[in-house]
Order: sequence, then structure tokens, then C-alpha cells
Amino acid sequence: MDFKEIIKTIAPIAGTLIGGPLAGVAIKALGDAIGMEAPTQERIVEAIKGGSLTPDQMVAIRQADAALKVKLRELDLDEKKIEQQSEKMYVDDTQNARKVHAGDRGVFWLGVAVLVTMALDTGSTFWLVYAILTEGLKIKDVGIVAAVFGILGTLNGYIAANAQQVLSYYFGSSRGSMDKSRDMADAIRKLGAT
Repeated sequence: MDFKEIIKTIAPIAGTLIGGPLAGVAIKALGDAIGMEAPTQERIVEAIKGGSLTPDQMVAIRQADAALKVKLRELDLDEKKIEQQSEKMYVDDTQNARKVHAGDRGVFWLGVAVLVTMALDTGSTFWLVYAILTEGLKIKDVGIVAAVFGILGTLNGYIAANAQQVLSYYFGSSRGSMDKSRDMADAIRKLGAT
């Protein structure tokens, strides 16, 4: 779960603003509500996840969120418009990056290297699993095998996330699709770590 989603759990309006042009306004409002000096997304999320907020602070956050909603209405903005602006900024940023690197052969070959690495990594992992299941590879210590698969899971997740970025760069992707792909890669890494 990212910053935006965590903050949305207790302050839906502020959470919507995260990642957009009004993110600073949302962070300041939440920080002021809980009495935090120099608030940041990370510190606010840490307070939410850590369960260190008092009931009074939770009420103050909800009030600050309601006040943000009123301010947005006064500015003739709503959550959907903000989400659309945020998505447009993301698309514009991606298009600009593609224009800058369009003729750069180094970027192309870096992408090829990442995808080849992903293919080799996936193939070798499948081979290793096959060898263990068919008893072509003898297991002497189950603990070592568990540690190796933990490392492989982390490595596979990392490489898969980078391969997804390469594919998204060349073939395009929506922000939501990229978020889902990142979440899947994170899940693979976490699975490997357990």
C-alpha cells in the first residue's frame, strides 16, 4: 500500500491530493492537525501505521480533511478533477521522458539488457524448481534451500519490477496498471522473504 492509500484510510480528501499539485497543502493540513512540525508523507504515514495517534488527533485529522473539502469546493475543485489532473501530469511526464530519450540507443540497449536478464532469471528459476521437484538436484539442508528461494524471490521481484518499467516505457501503461504491476512485484519480493 502506498502513501496515498494509507492516508486515504483516515483522510480521503487529503489522500486524494497526495501525488498531485496540492500534495503539500494536504500534508501541511494533516501535520497541523496532529501537531507535527515539518510534516512529510513518510512521517504522517508512520504515525498512522504505528498507531501512535490519539483519539483527539484522529478527530483533528478528520476535521482537517473536511476543511480541505470545503476549500476545494471554494476553488471549484473536486476529487475527480484532482485525480484527472494528477493522471494528466503523469502522462505528460512520461511523454516528455520518451521524447528526451527517443533517439538514445543506450536507453534501448539498457531496456534489452533488463528484459534479457528477466528472461534468464525466470528460466533459471523454473529450471531450479524443476530440478528440485524431479529430484535431479539433491537437497541436503532444507534451511539452505529456503534461504536460496528467499533470495531468488527478492531478486525475481526486483527484476520483474524493472522489466515492467521497460515494457511500460516502450509500449505505454496507465498509472493504475503500473501501480498494480509494482504491487505484484512487491508481493513476489515479500513472498520470497518469508
